[in-house]
Formats: sequence, structure tokens, C-alpha cells
Amino acid sequence: MTEHFGPIRMIASDMDGTLLRNDGTVSERTAAAIHAAQARGVLFAVCSGRYPEYADAPLRAAAIRCLISGNNGVTIWDAATDTVLSDHAIDPAAARAVRQAADRYGLPYIVYGRKTVTANGPEALRIARGSLGDRLEAEYGVHFSAGEDAVRDALTAPVNKLYFYDYRLPEDQKESLLREFAAIPNIAVTSSGMVNAEVIPAGCDKAGGVVEMARLLGIDMRQVMTVGDYENDVPMLRAAGLGVAMGNSGEAIKRCAMRVTATNEEDGLAQAIENYVLNR
Repeated sequence: MTEHFGPIRMIASDMDGTLLRNDGTVSERTAAAIHAAQARGVLFAVCSGRYPEYADAPLRAAAIRCLISGNNGVTIWDAATDTVLSDHAIDPAAARAVRQAADRYGLPYIVYGRKTVTANGPEALRIARGSLGDRLEAEYGVHFSAGEDAVRDALTAPVNKLYFYDYRLPEDQKESLLREFAAIPNIAVTSSGMVNAEVIPAGCDKAGGVVEMARLLGIDMRQVMTVGDYENDVPMLRAAGLGVAMGNSGEAIKRCAMRVTATNEEDGLAQAIENYVLNR
């Protein structure tokens, strides 16, 4: 975490629990604050555990166009031009080893590639599609599939992330699975919620995504404000000139930030932009 910041030239925000309210939408106040910052020439970007197209859907509904660092910094996508600026893939042997470990524990999981979402069974497919599946297929060309054959085929192509729901595992089995993951080279393991684990390429995290976006845009990290609420946001909170934790963050997350704003239900991101970027 750097000691000095400003003036802010770029805002990088998490989505769930930060940019989005609990109903999955962007509030009018938050959208207005983002648009006001963009009108002043401040660049707004999203850094999310979601894959890029899934991240963009609620942004498009709020008329927000921006860079998206998806899959926890793995893929950087310009939503306005549908251009991939940077993309990282899990080592194929590591992806297969991760899959084999998960299969032994009977976990539902999802394999994410470029515009492909592959589930290992019906339960995981239902979770993967969520409420936006039809829209993602129609508007973004995302292809959903499920089953053992589909997973095997997906692992022959570049894989950005494997996503596991571990809520059914007893704590000792969860720890055992994470130890197995830790022994697999060339991967990193993070989490975006209480009941999941995310496997991404080694060396990737949200900080890396923000740093890469800032480099592409010619912006010093001391002029970047990051905002987030969960443990996978900690690297980018520490890397930025100004790291802001949401009011709904845990105490450990707040201690990693320079400032704390209000909750996502209280327009905490909007308040951070108003206070530190728009100087209201």
C-alpha cells in the first residue's frame, strides 16, 4: 500500500459488494458519479472475479462503458470495442490436475475460457447461467455447455479460470482440497465469497490487472484509486495510490485500505468518487 496519492486519474472498482447493490444493479447515484468522473477525463475500470462479458452486462444497463479486468485480473477487455488487450491462461497440465482433484471430492465446478462457460454437471450449469444466461448468449455470444465430455473439450483450449463451489464440503475436506491445489504448480487460488474457490494462472491477481491497465493507459499507480470489499480485492487495495474499502468489508479488509467508505447499499463507491475524485 503506497503512502501518497493524487490527483486521481483512474478508478478501478470491484463489482459484487462494491459497484453493485445487493440486487445486482448499479444505483443512479453511483452511475452519475462514474459518468461525472469520466466527463472530467478520469478513466473508470472494473476489476472483477466475473468473466468480462458477465461483468459488462449490468454496466451496459447503466450506460457505463469501460475497460474490464475480468477473472481476477486474468483478462483485460475493452467492452466498447470488444477488444481483448491482455489474456492469460492456466498451464494445461495444471488445469487437468485441478480438475482431477475436484472430481475426487465430487464438487460442482465451472471452466471459463474465452466466451465459453463449461460446467461439469446440471447443478453447476444452473449456477453458471444464473439469471443472465440467455442475455449473455444473445448479446455477447457466450457459449454454455455441460457434462464430462464438454469439460474434457474445454480443457484442450486455453482456460482462464476454474471456479469451485465448496459449500458442501466439511471444513477438514475443504482444507485438504486446498492443500492439494497448493501442491499444483503454475496456479494461484483465491476466493470471491464464503463458499467458493477460484483457480487462475500463477502470477495473476486483481493488483496485476490494475497495474497492467494503468501501464496500457500511461497512468502512474499513485494516481489510481481502487475500491473493493473482499479478500481477492486486497492486492489491488494495497497496490494503488489510494485503496478504499467498502463499509460492508470485513475488518481485516478495512485494515488493508487507506480509507473506508459507506456500504454498497449506501452508495459507498459513489461517495468515494465524490470525496476523492470530484472533491465535492
